[in-house]
Amino acid sequence: MIDSLLGILSAGLLYEVPSGIAPGPVLVLIISETLGHGIRAGTKVACIPLLTDAPVVLASAFLFTQISKMDILLGVISLVGSVFLLYLGTKNIRIANAEIPYYITRKPHFYLKSS
Repeated sequence: MIDSLLGILSAGLLYEVPSGIAPGPVLVLIISETLGHGIRAGTKVACIPLLTDAPVVLASAFLFTQISKMDILLGVISLVGSVFLLYLGTKNIRIANAEIPYYITRKPHFYLKSS
């Protein structure tokens, strides 16, 4: 387990960098701003996650270093999480075995009629 604040920050940075360059909504926003308003606007939008993610990473790092010292709280969180995962698993199995009565296949509305 990571015990130091520097270790948590470096782990957060290592996880954040690949997600920052991966295709997704933020990358689409950066590209659209760059194409619509120029390279300067695209650069500003690209730098926004650096400003918004830093307080979240610092707050979570501080919180995790404080929680890591409380063994009982970690045990309770683990038990609650395992019960929730068990609930989701049983719910998923029940839905997978469900039968759908009166299921009628229909043609899609967007098909083209030939005349």
